Parts: sequence; C-alpha cells; structure tokens
Amino acid sequence: MTRLSSAKTETSKKRLLQRRMIVVYGFFLLLLAIVVARLMDLQVLRGEEYRAVAQSQHYGGVKLPAKRGEILASDSKTGDSHILATNTTLDLVYVDPLITSHPTEVAEMLSDMLLTEEVHGQCSEGADACPRELVRFYEGAFDPLTQYHLLHSGALLEPVPVGGVPPPALLKLPDFAEARRLFARDIERRISEKRVTFAPLKYGATKREVAAVKEMGIPGIEADAEQRLVYANPEAVPQQSLSSVARALTAVLQLDAAKTKDLLRSRPLRYVAVMRRLPPALSLKIKEEQVRLYREAAALERETRKRGEGAQEVDYLLRSVALIPEHWRFYPDGTIASHVVGFLNTNQEPQYGVERTYNAQLRGQEGLISTVSDPHGGQILTSDQTIIQPRDGDTVVLTIDRAIQRETEAILAEAVTRFEAESGEALVLDPRTGRILAMANAPLFDSNNYAMVYQKEPIELNAGKRKEIVVEIYHPDTGARVVKAYYDDVFTGSGRLLLSEKIRKTLEDLEQLYGLEGLTRYFLYVGQTLRMEVFPTDKPGLWLKY
Repeated sequence: MTRLSSAKTETSKKRLLQRRMIVVYGFFLLLLAIVVARLMDLQVLRGEEYRAVAQSQHYGGVKLPAKRGEILASDSKTGDSHILATNTTLDLVYVDPLITSHPTEVAEMLSDMLLTEEVHGQCSEGADACPRELVRFYEGAFDPLTQYHLLHSGALLEPVPVGGVPPPALLKLPDFAEARRLFARDIERRISEKRVTFAPLKYGATKREVAAVKEMGIPGIEADAEQRLVYANPEAVPQQSLSSVARALTAVLQLDAAKTKDLLRSRPLRYVAVMRRLPPALSLKIKEEQVRLYREAAALERETRKRGEGAQEVDYLLRSVALIPEHWRFYPDGTIASHVVGFLNTNQEPQYGVERTYNAQLRGQEGLISTVSDPHGGQILTSDQTIIQPRDGDTVVLTIDRAIQRETEAILAEAVTRFEAESGEALVLDPRTGRILAMANAPLFDSNNYAMVYQKEPIELNAGKRKEIVVEIYHPDTGARVVKAYYDDVFTGSGRLLLSEKIRKTLEDLEQLYGLEGLTRYFLYVGQTLRMEVFPTDKPGLWLKY
C-alpha cells in the first residue's frame, strides 16, 4: 500500500509539473506571438510609414534663400539706372517657450523695448508705420466705421483735421502705460504655452465641410463656421490614432494625408513670433540688452563657483529671445511708379505690377544644403552632403524715366485733387521710339506701406444708389465668374427670377456651400468704364470704399 501510494504521489507531482510547464510555455509563446505581431506591424504593415519618418529625421536640409532681382528705371538722356525696387534685411524677434523660465519678466521687458512712445503715437493716430502686431490694441484708430459714427454723432466738440482721427478718449484707445500692459500680457500668454495647441488645417472651408467635421466629433478637432476655419489642438487629438484621424479628415477636407498627420502630431512649441520688421536700431538694442544680462548672469555664476556651490548653466532673462533676419522688399522712392512696380505682401507674394508679371524672373531659385543628422539633431559631415547654390533673380530694367515719372505723378495728383476726381491715369511716350517714359496713376500709394492700398473710408448710398451697384460673383473652386448683374437682381427674390435657371441653381448651391457674402464683389460705376469697388457694412445705406 505504501509503495502504491508513493507511486501515485510521484505521478501526480509529475502531472502537476507538466501542467505548470505547459502554462509557462504557453505564456512565453503568447509573449512571443505578441512580439512577432508587433514586429510585423512595425516592419511590414507600417514599415513604409516609419521608414519615411526615420528618413525625414535623419536626412534633412537647410534652404538657402535666393536674392530677388531688382527693378530699375532708365534715364532717357544719360542711360543711367535708378533703383525702383531692391532688397533689405530686417529682423524678426521671437521667443522659444521651451527655455523660457520667467515668461512674465520676459514679456514685460520685450513690451517695454518694442512699444516705445513714438510707436504708441503712430498707432494712436492710425498711421501706417504702426506695427501690425499692435493694431488690435488700437482698434478704434484703424476702424473707419467707429470714426464715422463719432464724427457724425455730435460727440466731438472740436473739428478734426482732414486725415486725422477723433480723440483717443472717444475712440477708447489705451494710454501709453495701458498699451504696454496689454502687449506684455499678450506676449506672456503666448510664451507660457509649452506645447503646440493650435494648428490650422484648412482656411476657407465650406459650410458642408464645417458641418461634416463637427459631426465627426473627433477630440481636438474644431470647426468655426463664421471664420470658415478648421483647426486642431494636437494635445487633445488621440496620438495613437493619428493615421485614422488624418485619413478621416483628408477624405472630408481634400487635404494631403501626410501633411495633415504632421500637423496633428503632439510636439513642443519652440517658436512664438513677437514682432516683424524691426528697425535696425531696435534690433541692436535687444542684442545689447541680451549681452548685458548675459554678462551679469555669467559674473554671478563665477561667484557661485568660487564659493564652492557648484557650477550651473548660465541662465539670463532674455536667453529664450532670438532674432531672425528676414528679407524684405524695399522701394527707395516710395510712391514713384508704385502702381507700375507693385509690391510684395507679408507672405512675400507679389501683388500686381511688374513684381507679379515678372515674378518668375525676379524670384530666382533657392538653394539647398543636404545634411545628415544624429539622434540629437546635430549635423554629421559625410561624403553624401551636397550643396546646391541659390540662383539669384534677374534684374528687370524698365523704360520708365524716374524724373519724368515723378513729374507726371505730381501733375496728375494735383489735377485729381483740383477736379475732385476719383482717380486719374496718364501715359508719356517717346514719339521717336514709342518707349513708355512714364505710366502714372492717382491716387498714389507708398509701396513700402502697401497696407494703405486697403484703407477704406465710409460713404453713404441711398436706396436708389444701391440699385446702381453691380455685383460680380466668382466660383471659389474654378475662379470663373458666375454672374454679373445689378444688386437687386441677385439679392432680392423678384430680381433673381430674372436670371436664367442655370445661374439661379448655381447661386443656390453656392449659398448652401459657402454663403454669397465672401464670394461677391460690389462695384459702383462713376462713368461708362470707370468704377470703384465698395463694401457693405452692418448699417443699411453705409458702405466702405478704398
């Protein structure tokens, strides 16, 4: 009995051990299966995706900007050249939030340096010299409707000079101290963010696209119907589902899937632009202040090391502030031939004139330094590194004679003022060769302050005058003109019945997709061929014109 019982016990132990071994082997086989499945996912199913990411991180490049070609005028007598358009370099000041340890102090110091009393005066007067980053703090000085209501409300006790603006108190403009405080708080708010929380995905989205995005309900994806904007907060977007989210969005918004996925990726915020086009004196002041603060911090660090308290990294208040040189177009003569030359906007895009017509010749071809980076972002010198030199743009020489152009513009501007005309044009040709020596338009504008081209002033139009307004509606996708008709023919039910069925159907489709407000241009003819563009406001009978 004892031997039989002992044998059964041994058999039971062996079976139990075998079961345990099966469980252990099964567990390890399960782990192996998970690892194999993960490797299959990374290397086979999503191999191309990760390979592309690795290539983009390992192989990169530095773009070398090309110098834009100059635009010259020719002296008709001597043949000498005069510069109408050339290039200059002005700094942009930005902050790296990731290394900003004292955002409040940094914001206040930048506000004090950038917003001087002179700049405050320019912005309070609504001058073109006011930096664009500060315009929103002086909104009343730049809003023609606010000024119009004040000028016609009887609230002014003293007359306002021609071209001036009502007093700051009535426009609710901030005083110098308050303007600096507002600017500082705005900078502080922006540089206190350590991660990217706003990434625009599509501007000009249709009503249907906005509704579709809202219906998706994807976390971190927002759509603004009023601004026709779809944007994302990468910190709220599920990072494990980036591919599927990007595919869903691109199917609705017709975007590039790879670029959309990059925009949705969570990442640190390393760049907050504070102000562009700094005057050289202001750039120098910021650099000098950085040097002074660095020297003070370095001296303090040396004293700390002498006391045996250990060495630390030198940290000073403006360590996170940097200046980047940006190339800007410069027009030495300002208004001379401004209509002929045109200008470049903030995005460095040519706007009419020679700048736009000959953009392909003027812009040149940017170069590239191909680089290989290590895991820390440092450059690795290899034999594969190549440098493609930029090719500067061509110089365009016009037959315009600067002296004749200037005199023609002066005569034309005086005539427009004297006869109270809306505008004027003049052309001067050499009778022997047919060369154009002057091509003048009035009113003039300064190409360096091209924003004044878009300045508007209020005008009153009664119901009878409104019926004379001609509207043009263009399709946003094709750019083709859908209709050209009088205002009432398009925006009243009885008037639209006079249009063809095809045009009515197209207008209905555009209303559902976009709304007609952003697609319509309004023109008031002041002659058989001369017309001026006008813009509606919230108040009936009150319009804006350039």
